[in-house]
Amino acid sequence: KMLSQITRCTSSSHPISHQSSRGYAKYDIGKLATRFPGQHRTEITAKLWKNRTEAAAQANPHAHDPHVLVERHPRDSHEEAVLPFSTDEMLRDQYLSPFGHIRVGKVLEDIDAMAGNISFKHADDGNPNTRPLTIVTASVDRIELKNPLLPERDLKLEGCVTYVGKSSMEVSIHATSENPDTKTADDVMSARLTMVATDAATKKSAPVNPLTPTNKEEEDAIRRGEENKKRRLQSKANSLQTSPPTEEERSLIHKIFMESKKPDRNHVFMSKTHNQSVILCQPSDRNIHGKIFGGYLMRKGFELAFSTAFLFARSQPAFVALEDVTFFKPVEIGDILRLNSRVVFTQDKSVQVEVLATVTDPYVGEEQTTNVFNFTFECPSVKDGDVKKVLPTTYEEAMVYLQGRRIFLTAHEKSETQI
Repeated sequence: KMLSQITRCTSSSHPISHQSSRGYAKYDIGKLATRFPGQHRTEITAKLWKNRTEAAAQANPHAHDPHVLVERHPRDSHEEAVLPFSTDEMLRDQYLSPFGHIRVGKVLEDIDAMAGNISFKHADDGNPNTRPLTIVTASVDRIELKNPLLPERDLKLEGCVTYVGKSSMEVSIHATSENPDTKTADDVMSARLTMVATDAATKKSAPVNPLTPTNKEEEDAIRRGEENKKRRLQSKANSLQTSPPTEEERSLIHKIFMESKKPDRNHVFMSKTHNQSVILCQPSDRNIHGKIFGGYLMRKGFELAFSTAFLFARSQPAFVALEDVTFFKPVEIGDILRLNSRVVFTQDKSVQVEVLATVTDPYVGEEQTTNVFNFTFECPSVKDGDVKKVLPTTYEEAMVYLQGRRIFLTAHEKSETQI
């Protein structure tokens, strides 16, 4: 229904084509490539996308009726999927890391795909003649790893819409794995993402169905969603991109400046922690809308951040969280994607890594920011106590350091509150 309309609208109105240049013919990638891009993704993502593309055959290609708001309950958008690692050796091999655990980046892809399906379910008004909505990931509030992802245990992902604004939806997803000894489900991962809806024809924000709770648990989830929205708005208002640092932060920067003048083997300048990946965006990494899959971007960002933390600490890092991520613009097939990482803050055995994602249309040459990923890692096996301190040496680096510190301390406060 609405899901299929979204698929048809985005794929037909924006054909994927290869720009002509000297020595190359111009091809319509949309005609050459398979209509189902899920074959290049994980099993869960492929299944989720298949459910959406199969619905496309039932949609009215001439849909024009205005979208009508209907009451929705959290259970209406519920989605779940299981990765049977305990019995499917081939699947387990696809997710296995060099260190014998499940690749977090692969799971990030699945979480992003599931969030899309969940939000589409909620926004559907049940009318195949409704003018389609376009729904995209606006931000990732927080994705947290609570317990190790063990390759011998099945992994279950499930989630639903837990809060609705005017045109936005908060999607909450939880991952559990069954403990073979206790036969109970251990909570291993949680994710909270914000999706937004726009009218496919006008490109303006579009209202989404209201969310009505049916029990106290759902009421509490909606209340937390309202609090999360207020916190995001407050964080944006106090951003160091628009507002000066606090008095405490200014004093801290001066203290760091004085410390940087001392010869000390226990600190590393931020400029020495840089790493970069350059990727030519391929058709095989597209989503069902013909853009580069956001989950793929998160996976590539994670892998670079993990490597950066590993090189910095000289100790294998453990993923803790990804948070405060905003998707500024879509990435097109054929774009040159640059991922630039650096360690921006450290404390005890924790390492905060920022990954800046930019894209360049090689025919134009203009570079634009698409995402800023903020990853937190723990390095429990680091030698000689704690990880080294990272120190900024320019004003820009000082602001990045303070932003990384804010993210780390806020996340730490959340974890303590949950405990």
